[in-house]
Amino acid sequence: MPKFVNSLGADDRYNLMLGLIGYLLEHPHCEVADLEKIFKVSNKQVKDTLHLINNGGYFPQDGIDTYPFWVDPEQLDEEDFVEFSTTVHTPGAPRISQAQAAALAVGLLHLKSLPIYANDPDISALQEIFSRLEGHSSTPVIDIKPGTLAASKSLILEAINSKRRVRLEYINRAGEKSSREIDPVKLIESDGNLSVRSWCVKSGDERNFRIDRMAKIEILPGPISKEADEMFANIDELSDLAYNPGEFDHDVVVEVSPEAYSLVSQFAVLHEPKRVSDGVLRVTIKVGRLEHLGKLIAKYGGAAKVIEPELARNIVRDYALIALGRKPLAVPEESVE
Repeated sequence: MPKFVNSLGADDRYNLMLGLIGYLLEHPHCEVADLEKIFKVSNKQVKDTLHLINNGGYFPQDGIDTYPFWVDPEQLDEEDFVEFSTTVHTPGAPRISQAQAAALAVGLLHLKSLPIYANDPDISALQEIFSRLEGHSSTPVIDIKPGTLAASKSLILEAINSKRRVRLEYINRAGEKSSREIDPVKLIESDGNLSVRSWCVKSGDERNFRIDRMAKIEILPGPISKEADEMFANIDELSDLAYNPGEFDHDVVVEVSPEAYSLVSQFAVLHEPKRVSDGVLRVTIKVGRLEHLGKLIAKYGGAAKVIEPELARNIVRDYALIALGRKPLAVPEESVE
């Protein structure tokens, strides 16, 4: 029995993500337990990586941000079942390092040694591709670069322990890169992701920043702010929630019947739900990516309804039209963070 660890390093998690995507493209409906056995990882590691796949996309400078893969979060977390789907055809292959290419080649050799895959033509074709790889290649359309989580965590811990300000590059959930100066105060771990509770100089407020979205971290010689000093003085009272409401997400008002109450549990709720009729609640939730609302709302067969904003209503409506084999209605374009 392999020894499970609580978390994977950035490279290991990236390799696991590639392996899971490859497997799920061929087996889109499977039990989490099956993936545990195949990839020799824990239940938590499988789920954390599948949630990471949901949040992973590519962001071309001259196009629309695209999230090519989707794993149903409710079935994953509540039923330990994977319902995998692809939303688009990815235009090219991800760039991988020599170490990752070597890991994939070794994995193919292992699969080839198993009787069930011994004569699989796809594995033979992949092995042939690896045998022809050169030391360099043209730049692919999708360029996925794994982070250096351990090094970033070490620098952030050093800044916390010495109470020093940090300058860094940060990529938010929408793939937008910005330069930030923050005063890190407290590390937070949630859903397999490591964040740091900080005072953000740019926003003038407390913010949570995921460490795997940081780059070019530099510890500055200057002192931290008085606000950060106050946070250190009250560190035991700081929230351990990694979710930071309001910065990037959208406020969406929904009405849910009892059959759809579980929908609300998947999101942060802003206000106390209001009862609008027998068993029906109106709730304001925070939603990161509106494009997934159509699929989530459709699952509840009328027990869930989006009230506002109009953009969210249009997304749900168009999803239903496409499911019925009809064309979506034309709506004015609007920026979605």
